Amino acid sequence: MWTGTTCGLEQHVDWNNMWTGTTCGLEQHVDWNNMWTGTTCGLEQHVDWNNMWTGTTCGLEQHVDWNNMWTGTTCGLEQHVDWNNMWTGTTCGLEQHVSLYSFILYIIFKYVFSKLY
Repeated sequence: MWTGTTCGLEQHVDWNNMWTGTTCGLEQHVDWNNMWTGTTCGLEQHVDWNNMWTGTTCGLEQHVDWNNMWTGTTCGLEQHVDWNNMWTGTTCGLEQHVSLYSFILYIIFKYVFSKLY
């Protein structure tokens, strides 16, 4: 939460959920912390890969942060756990982010374990 990158808290508007009651893989959200600091101009559009594959929200999302990809502040890739979606099935704007380094380690371990099992 206190990594200094986005202050660990984001509030976003999930347009798909507003229209259909479900998340169908595309969300546009407003990152209020970044809007205040000016680091990513406050707008991000991301792809929710889990919802694209399953049609439901199972608490894990991987998204591309286009603004950060351009500014280089977070190297453009984040993997985050959306605790509200895990608990309630809705998005209430609290996310915990994992760094790009952790994401790369996750991919490596996932590949290794898939070969072992």
